[in-house]
Amino acid sequence: MALPTPVTRPDVRTERWSTPPMGCLKLNVDGAYVAQTGDAGVGIILRNNEGAVRIAACRSLKFCSSALDAELQACLMGVRLALDHSNEDLLVETDSLELVCMALNKLKDGSSGAGDGRPEAATS
Repeated sequence: MALPTPVTRPDVRTERWSTPPMGCLKLNVDGAYVAQTGDAGVGIILRNNEGAVRIAACRSLKFCSSALDAELQACLMGVRLALDHSNEDLLVETDSLELVCMALNKLKDGSSGAGDGRPEAATS
């Protein structure tokens, strides 16, 4: 009886969580969306430079239209919670390349993109 041929796996890149710099908190956010059902949810975790959890939260979303929408809501929820509980510098980490590109484009364009209902600063 012949032994089965080993299955080779494609290169899988795994990254471990890295600590933020001293005096900074790291916020990890993630959103999930199931297009077939419309089910969606978010999760956030805020840690200090020693890895100690300061805040962790998750919730289902009642109104969500896409995976990007879920990622955006996760980011907003996380940032709001972090700002409500700390005045330390904040480093935000997400696995959504689309969200990061949108944020970088907003910065490049010079728009605030606050999106939290606050009016943007007027310029003259």
